[in-house]
Amino acid sequence: MAMLSSDQRANLFVAILCVVATLSFIGSRDIEEIRERRLAGTAADVYDRGHWLLPELQGAPRYLKPPYADWFAVASMKLFGRNEFGFRLPFALAGLGMIAVSFALARRMFGPQTARAAALILATTPYFVSECHSPSQDLWLGFFAGAALLSWWRWQEEGRPWSRAWWAFWLSTALACLFKGPLALAIVGIPVVIELRASRRWKLGLQMRPWWGLLIVFALALPWPLAVWSQYPDYPARLWADMKISLVKDETKHGFSYLNHLINWPWFTFPWSALGLGALLLPLWRRALPDWPRLRFCYGWLIGNFALFATWAMQPMHYLLPVVPAVAVIEAALLRRLIEAIQQRTTDRRLETVPTGAIGTVGQCDAKHVAERASVRSVPSERWRVRLHNGQFQLHLVAALLAFCFAGFAIATAVFLHVRGSASVAISVAAAICLLVPIVIGAPRLFTGPDSAIGLYIAAGTMCVVTISGWIEPAVSARKSIACFGRELANLVPLREPVYFTDTKDALPFYAPREFRRLAVADARSLADQLAGKPEGYLLLARYRFDGAEPLLRERFTLHVVLQQKKPKDSASDLLLVRFRIRQA
Repeated sequence: MAMLSSDQRANLFVAILCVVATLSFIGSRDIEEIRERRLAGTAADVYDRGHWLLPELQGAPRYLKPPYADWFAVASMKLFGRNEFGFRLPFALAGLGMIAVSFALARRMFGPQTARAAALILATTPYFVSECHSPSQDLWLGFFAGAALLSWWRWQEEGRPWSRAWWAFWLSTALACLFKGPLALAIVGIPVVIELRASRRWKLGLQMRPWWGLLIVFALALPWPLAVWSQYPDYPARLWADMKISLVKDETKHGFSYLNHLINWPWFTFPWSALGLGALLLPLWRRALPDWPRLRFCYGWLIGNFALFATWAMQPMHYLLPVVPAVAVIEAALLRRLIEAIQQRTTDRRLETVPTGAIGTVGQCDAKHVAERASVRSVPSERWRVRLHNGQFQLHLVAALLAFCFAGFAIATAVFLHVRGSASVAISVAAAICLLVPIVIGAPRLFTGPDSAIGLYIAAGTMCVVTISGWIEPAVSARKSIACFGRELANLVPLREPVYFTDTKDALPFYAPREFRRLAVADARSLADQLAGKPEGYLLLARYRFDGAEPLLRERFTLHVVLQQKKPKDSASDLLLVRFRIRQA
């Protein structure tokens, strides 16, 4: 540490904090969220049955999603074991990659202080951290799309085709397409087109050699669908059937449904919601931002993709993950401007207290401050007081919003620790006190030492994120997870004996590495007919289906319910594992 410069030590500290926030307790929570359940099911299919080209989910091929995320998950599980940590690690690393993209872009645009702020903002944003703990293709899409746009920003400064930045842009775009298909081209292309239009540099678009770049993209993205098509001739029809679910307009979605992303935006950027709202409304005060030409690129990145998905009413909030690096850079730039404005107001207020004749004798006032003092004296006193008062009011409002959000974050964490973590009231109160201490200390320091105050807020946010990851989320997921049922099933059913199913859960093959065979049934009689050729075995089905088919099944089989899933709600859909044996004539 002694050999490192102060800037390097600060970067190392920020890196450690980001790693702790992003990777902490990624293996402590059961697989529960819908996207990670599906990914766990397909990854288990690749791991157990070797369906590398086209993984299956609940016995049906997964046409819509390319298998590259499954490959990453399987490779990690081969190295670190078949567990939640090994499964989630590649996707948490993709989240860290998005933080690195934000850091690199902010450093290139605004310098090291803003870069560190961008990284710390992401590390203390609970929505982003929770997404890092929930494996999905969107994390890798966000990382490669962010890497592509970072490479484009580096490339446009030189504008030379075939350079390393040019190759990095097109290769990153191609890798983004591997995880999300042609949609990645829109996510990457929209900010580039907006920037070219705003800067009136259309010739730069031709210098990108887009025809050669698209050739690279297609060369890397098309082999998988072509390979699938060669083995499954009905692949285009199946793919279109799956895509219609997302592409065709849902008639139930109208009106305020199209404002879903806007309504949820404060939570998307919480507890930095004041800066997040400022990021959406950035052009309103662009004249006060000397860095607007650079911020314009990030704003086009944000607002272009926001408009794309906001008008696509069916898409959930996590579709906005590719804009996270841009949001972090804008929020960090606004935060630095806020700190500078607070420091400037403090300096102006001190200068107002200095007697006119003493200006030349104040050693702490540099030439810039003396000039500012002279300009203050040239402004009519009443106008200056009004301007100063309005500016102080705006700063106090933003500071109060930040303090309120972080205090609410700490209190909510303590409350959920008790309600969902089944902790005692004493532990919850102690947690609230510990989490609130940095905020209580930092709030009064916002206008005397804003840098240290924001540092205390970040410390409180990091503690909240780690507490949620290690205490709250595991308790919540355990109540809804299929993990306990899957492990008990694995102990009951011999390894080589298949499990026939009509109903199952996506993540069940992850926890019970057995062969699951689907039974396509329309009614109780068809179920009995399909089981007729099997002398004995195990059947997995929902309780409501078992209740309807039980009288007919008992005419042909002896049935014994050996395992039952227990959920707090909706017991009719609970899974049952039934041991069946055909009756002897």
